[in-house]
Amino acid sequence: MLRSLLSLALASLLAQSNAQVTGSASGFAAGVTGGGDATPATPADIDELNEWLTDDTPRVIMLDKTYDFSGSEGTATETGCIPDSNTCGSSGQNALDGPDWCSADYPAVEVTYDVAAAEFLDIKGDKSIVGVGDAGVIKGKGFRLSGGVSNVIFQNVHFTDLNPQYIWGGDALTLVGTDMVWIDHCKFSLVGRQMIVTGYEQAGRVTISNNEFDGVTEWSASCNNDHYWTMLFLGDSDKITLSNNYIHDTSGRSPKVGGSGDITMHAVNNYWYSEGGHAFDVHEGGKVLIEGNIMQEVDTPITESTASGGGSIFNVPGSSAAATCSEYIGRECQVNSIVDSGDFPSYTATDVLSAFADVAENKTTCELRRYDPSIPNNGMPFIMAQRLFPKLTATPLQATAYLGGIALFSISFLVFLNSTISFVVTDVIGQHEHVGNDVGTLGFADELLALVACPLWGLLSDRIGVRRVAVTGYIIVGASLILLVKSTNVYPELILGRLGFSLGGAACSTMVTAVLPAMVAKRTDSDIEEAGTAPKNVHNEEGHAAANGHAARLLEEERPGRNGSIGHGPSPSVSSEITITPGRYSSQSRTRGRDGPRDAARTPDENASDEASGTSQLAGLVGFFTGAGALVALLLFLPLPAYFQDRGEDRPQSVRISFYIVGAIAFCVALFIFGGLRNLPGENEKSFSNLWRQPYDETTHRDERGQLHITLTPAPSYLKLVAESLKLGFTDPSIGLGYLGGFVARASSVGISLFIPLFVNAYFVRNGLCTSNPDNLTDIKENCKRAYTLASALTGIAETAALICAPLFGWLGGKVVNGRSEWPLLGAAAIGVGGYVAFGMLRNPDAFHSEGGRWAFLAVIMIGISQIGSIVCSLGLLGRGISRGSLFDSWTAGAPFFMLALFNGVLFVAVALVGAVNAVKASRNGIAGRGDDEP
Repeated sequence: MLRSLLSLALASLLAQSNAQVTGSASGFAAGVTGGGDATPATPADIDELNEWLTDDTPRVIMLDKTYDFSGSEGTATETGCIPDSNTCGSSGQNALDGPDWCSADYPAVEVTYDVAAAEFLDIKGDKSIVGVGDAGVIKGKGFRLSGGVSNVIFQNVHFTDLNPQYIWGGDALTLVGTDMVWIDHCKFSLVGRQMIVTGYEQAGRVTISNNEFDGVTEWSASCNNDHYWTMLFLGDSDKITLSNNYIHDTSGRSPKVGGSGDITMHAVNNYWYSEGGHAFDVHEGGKVLIEGNIMQEVDTPITESTASGGGSIFNVPGSSAAATCSEYIGRECQVNSIVDSGDFPSYTATDVLSAFADVAENKTTCELRRYDPSIPNNGMPFIMAQRLFPKLTATPLQATAYLGGIALFSISFLVFLNSTISFVVTDVIGQHEHVGNDVGTLGFADELLALVACPLWGLLSDRIGVRRVAVTGYIIVGASLILLVKSTNVYPELILGRLGFSLGGAACSTMVTAVLPAMVAKRTDSDIEEAGTAPKNVHNEEGHAAANGHAARLLEEERPGRNGSIGHGPSPSVSSEITITPGRYSSQSRTRGRDGPRDAARTPDENASDEASGTSQLAGLVGFFTGAGALVALLLFLPLPAYFQDRGEDRPQSVRISFYIVGAIAFCVALFIFGGLRNLPGENEKSFSNLWRQPYDETTHRDERGQLHITLTPAPSYLKLVAESLKLGFTDPSIGLGYLGGFVARASSVGISLFIPLFVNAYFVRNGLCTSNPDNLTDIKENCKRAYTLASALTGIAETAALICAPLFGWLGGKVVNGRSEWPLLGAAAIGVGGYVAFGMLRNPDAFHSEGGRWAFLAVIMIGISQIGSIVCSLGLLGRGISRGSLFDSWTAGAPFFMLALFNGVLFVAVALVGAVNAVKASRNGIAGRGDDEP
């Protein structure tokens, strides 16, 4: 069962690594199959790639490296021109004399260019061209589909470096006389002319989805570091879906639609950012439905010439227009969000909607999702991972290392040790008196050290990085497990070994929380710069005016009277070796105007609500994997001693071998994390050398002229950070409940794995079912093995209940976050009170062989649900401690469970009080039932 669960969960992250095409096209190109079921193959070089692309055989072509065409066809030097738009010299774009484009009025200039980039490669149909991970790059060559070519898929490919310094230097993708083309999760950068263009002939049904159009360039036709030529759609009777794309730092044709034949376009859920010119330019024949998009810092969302260009637009300017859609396409359209941008004129041409009346997929697209620029375009496993893990931005390998390494094993080694430590005392060391006191003291020492070590590991991870801390933690855990069974006495050898395990385990468990933000983190500016997609500086008013002036000149050059103004010349696409990750803008830096699309379009309360909801759901998934880790211990680790006993080993040696094996597994986990968590967002600047450097906080502000200023101030000391963190627990009720919930969660974890086995052992000893008589080895082996098996079964039931309920608590936390986010924690505390009291009152825990012991089933299930509820709902481990085992020996075997019930009772009362106070405050303000942070 465990193997099936783990295989199902982890396969969702890894399955795509060997996949062909991920997902299927939506929109007009729905049904495209590309190379279909052809065997995936990887071309060895550009010659073999050329051969495969141009033959008539259906193919699935996997690109696992940079295929660099640069220089493969030599260079050419000829006479070009300096267009009127280039008023900035070397930072502007001169032009090749494409289709006699250079006017006699333009000054002539000698130009040298790469021939391969300027000449496209004609490819055949029934092809899937798929990038592997982030490695699939086409550099210095553009592709053309023409002459009836159809059924082609481009997915996860970076097209770049096509003579970007020259107009007519190369087009990345050209569609002329085609049908059924899907361009998905690709990136386009550093091209000379168009990133995607259709000719005058029919391009047919095309879906352009989830792509990044990166306009950052050193050679800008608009002289503002923005690329002007983005997308041009001219084909006759084309039907184009433009959805979920990230278009940034461009200044024109983003896109240009119409000018010849009848073109229908659905532009939905795209994100335009930092456009120093215009986005839409619609002319005769163009019918465009623009809905559910976000435009942020776009100078001109729709050109003025569109009004007189003869095209038709329905851009959903308000709720009334949105409702009009239902009369034509069966649903309301989604209003666009325009933030810090120019005028967004109202266009409500219903003939556009008529064109969509017969498109079935548009009738059912009721749930529209914003494009998330934080999702890397290259690395297709993200598509599947996003379905399972909301707001996940880490790579599949990073997510697998986090969930299948840190989260899975952070609890499994603790469960194993707590469940077997009493056997180390009795069998390896040979001590049979005051076992409860010794085991409790070991656990108390463990928790006491962890209480100090956890915040220290967390602070240390801020300096050296979470990966290094996690790897160090698992190495210490592995070494401690091996050393523990080499102990010859409880004091000091065994307790020192337990303290070593506590130190390593604290690092591991702390990293469960510390790595979580990196799984959903928006990239910092340094991450964006390393990715090669750093946004340009914010324009001041003069900068905007200049940009608009250059864009106006380029629009003038496209007037119908100019030679080749809307022509479609030969241009391939090239691929630079820039890391393919779209920019993710830090929500912490409010003054930079780089908030994500959701943040830009919504209120702060809605943003906070969304963030809390997503974090809660992810916490539920983390809880699922930690629960699965407990099952790994229960089903794989804990049976090891009995397995080796059955194979003839004596009990002490069986325990030793088991510890050696589990310790070796800890070393393997450390190695896996070391490789899997490389290059986490925000971790690149962290290293061991930072331990000796003075940390600084960076803040930015914008002056009255719009200029950005960066200020560095010494960061607070570690002691001050700890003091402030503790202070928050008393000043912020939600944080205080999180601390208390974390305390109870940790106490519950220890209680389940430590005191349930001890409770069962006490029952067997008390009833003469297990004896410590060393002369009766057979009796010890059989009867104590039965107690061990029962303890494992009960603990396993508790952890299974926790595993099942982890996603439920995550879902509940996300659902109620707009109301009272503490209510799921209240429910977990109430269940915990009942479960621990019930188990503490049991006279017979043997649920499998005694009718009176069947209540143990219900008790451990409630305990497991309470534990995972506290973990998921707080996910902030603070207090970690549990009383020594002395009460177990001197009072009653149920004492620890009554104490745990007391902890849950305190939590229950605290949550109820905070909830009641919040409700009273909300009622007085007349906003009962709304979130704490809502106005």
